[in-house]
Amino acid sequence: MTPNPRMEVTTKIGCSVRCSYCPQDVLIKAYKKTGGPTDLTMETFQECLNNTPTNMHITFNGMCEPWLNSHFTDMLLHTHETRRVKGLSTTLVKTTKEDLSRIKHIPIDQFTIHVPSDDDDMRVTVDDNYLDILETAINTMARQPSVLFFGKVHPEIKPLLKNVKKKGRLWNLHNRACHLESEVTRRRNLLMCNFLQVGVLQPNGDVVLCCNDYGMQHVLGNLTKQNWDSLYTGKEFQKISAGWKDPSSEILCWQCWNPRPRNPPEFKLL
Repeated sequence: MTPNPRMEVTTKIGCSVRCSYCPQDVLIKAYKKTGGPTDLTMETFQECLNNTPTNMHITFNGMCEPWLNSHFTDMLLHTHETRRVKGLSTTLVKTTKEDLSRIKHIPIDQFTIHVPSDDDDMRVTVDDNYLDILETAINTMARQPSVLFFGKVHPEIKPLLKNVKKKGRLWNLHNRACHLESEVTRRRNLLMCNFLQVGVLQPNGDVVLCCNDYGMQHVLGNLTKQNWDSLYTGKEFQKISAGWKDPSSEILCWQCWNPRPRNPPEFKLL
């Protein structure tokens, strides 16, 4: 059975949460060269959706906290009406009880709340307001969110997680395809990626290859000007496809933590 195509959405460039393991500076520098707006507008979002397949699954877990865009709740509601909301990943920064009340009826397939740990790697203020919003999100949504954290969960948050069904630590911190400082490890095998055809929409309509392309090295095209299928028949994607078979190529995939050493299949449109 052919899987549904999926698109991740970045609602804003420049995330104020500034987690230490997220290469925001790389993204900001790369995006600035496009001259595009820093916030995704509702008009652009609707235009981009119109150029995607009707069975498209939308995931709001792009390269920024989605609620930093003041129109995000409207985008989520619009997506629920026209497409399937596959996922939402949020820190709840800038989220209000009104936002949660407006979306609580949506059965989001994969709703994940990233909560602070007991260090300062994630810059979220754990105060009474945050704890109130977190408790509301856990208890009122149509499907209870999963809760994830790195290391040890913040002690003030721990009591709220007693009845959460899905919670756990994330151990797979990585260098975001060498966009963060760490040892460069190039994979000397043929590649196959789990993120094939999960492009990430940027506020100007550009779609980059995947969730690790913070440097916008591979812009597949722009959904305000072309449709989804054309992104995966164009020159940039063909270059990437050829690069999977050549370890000496400079495609981002050879710097990535995710690809597995398997023979890449012939590419087919979903």
